[in-house]
Amino acid sequence: MGFSVCFLAWRFRTLALVGLTLFSVAACSPSKSSNGPDSATVARNTADSLAKAEQAYATELRDSARTALASLLKDPKSATFDSTMVVQPPPLNGRPSPLVVCGRIGGKPGIGGRSAPAAFVYQNRMTVFVEDPTNQRAFGAVWSGMCAHAQSRVVVG
Repeated sequence: MGFSVCFLAWRFRTLALVGLTLFSVAACSPSKSSNGPDSATVARNTADSLAKAEQAYATELRDSARTALASLLKDPKSATFDSTMVVQPPPLNGRPSPLVVCGRIGGKPGIGGRSAPAAFVYQNRMTVFVEDPTNQRAFGAVWSGMCAHAQSRVVVG
């Protein structure tokens, strides 16, 4: 009899502690009626943050392109840019393509000593395509596939 009373008392104490713990957790947990953001707000804020980051990266890429292309001129300070835009080309093999900068650069003297502005596609410091009389067909394919493609999206104009 003494054993079962002690066992019941121990069991009751254990259940009481478990109940008290559950009550404490429930009381300290945020309720569903809290004023925290809902999932739609979180999604909207995330999308806004991603768009801002993309804009910042696109601006940085455009500035990098201008610096790199100007360095190709005999007088880099004379560089002039027009029709410059940062573009997201269409996906390649189901993956998003990296951003590129498309535009035209002129200067004194121009690239290759020309007086007319030259079209360019800039991917990064190591991958720059500049239109030249000897590469017009190949450059045209690059331009139309990245800069002028119907599915390309202008990020910064």
